[in-house]
Amino acid sequence: MRLLLIFQALALAAVAIAVPPPASAQVFIGISVSTAPPALPYYDQPMLDQPNEIWQPGYWQWSPEGYYWVPGTWVEAPDPGLLWTPGYWAFSDGLFYWQPGYWAQDVGYYGGVNYGFGYYGNGYVGGSWSGRNFRYNTAVSRVDPRRVRYRYSNRNVMSRNTNRVSYNGGRGGLRARPTARQLSIRRERHFPMTSTQIQHVNAARGNRNYLASVNHGRPTNAAVARPLRIAPARTGQQRMQTQRAAQQRTQQQHVQQQRVQQQRVQQQRVQQQRVQQQHVQQQRVQQVQQQRVQQQRVQQVQQQRVQQQRVQQVQQQRVQQQRVRQVQQQRVQQQRVQQHAQPHPRHT
Repeated sequence: MRLLLIFQALALAAVAIAVPPPASAQVFIGISVSTAPPALPYYDQPMLDQPNEIWQPGYWQWSPEGYYWVPGTWVEAPDPGLLWTPGYWAFSDGLFYWQPGYWAQDVGYYGGVNYGFGYYGNGYVGGSWSGRNFRYNTAVSRVDPRRVRYRYSNRNVMSRNTNRVSYNGGRGGLRARPTARQLSIRRERHFPMTSTQIQHVNAARGNRNYLASVNHGRPTNAAVARPLRIAPARTGQQRMQTQRAAQQRTQQQHVQQQRVQQQRVQQQRVQQQRVQQQHVQQQRVQQVQQQRVQQQRVQQVQQQRVQQQRVQQVQQQRVQQQRVRQVQQQRVQQQRVQQHAQPHPRHT
């Protein structure tokens, strides 16, 4: 981790040396990007539950994977009396440069960016120091009155500015310029980010959910009550426990996969049996239907034969009757002939 931080510091120093300062009065160091940062998202300020902490607004920062969101949070000042000047992006000579924030006796120039919650583009109206105690303007800052004693309310300093542009200069950027007082603050003594603030930034960079390419400019946790932390390095025993847990999960997944596979095989067998049973049933139905058709055909043939027999019988009866009639007619004819052939008796 230390080697990575040293490498990053050397890389930033190399960029700072390689990039010539712009022609304007601003001096840029550190990161330069060719694409503009996304607009600032809307979010609610978490409630402060302990005194003497300063609000650090959320902002977009850059990594090799692209812009990522650093959530707004409450942080401790290095010393009482110091105020936080947020960093900002500024456009110059075709690039967007990051001007980091700092601690000082007064709030300096931060590009006119409306970070909200007292940072409306010029100064800070969320509260002020009174000796070693910070007094919070509850019209702007959200604090727990049960735990924060020093507070007041001044609604006259609230801003209706709804501009969410996150950079100064360039196309679509803000046009605010530093005042004489802000230029003098730049020349005063500054204090860099605290270790807690740096860890907060590094933790946000390590969370892919804060990448603009992932959240599309709308991070889920855009503000947190406490600064983010990087998980501490694990010991050898913790690593072994993690490996064992991973192996157990792998074994459980393997057993689960085997069970699922067995269930699938069983389901396939049942399905095949059902298909076979359906096929056998269909064959039986077809056989029954064929038998019925065959029986119907046999019955039809039998009926046709019976009908033919009946017709033949009727025809035979008719022929027989005709023959009987003919015989009867012949007998009658013969009787007539015989009657004519006999001599008639004479009368005396």
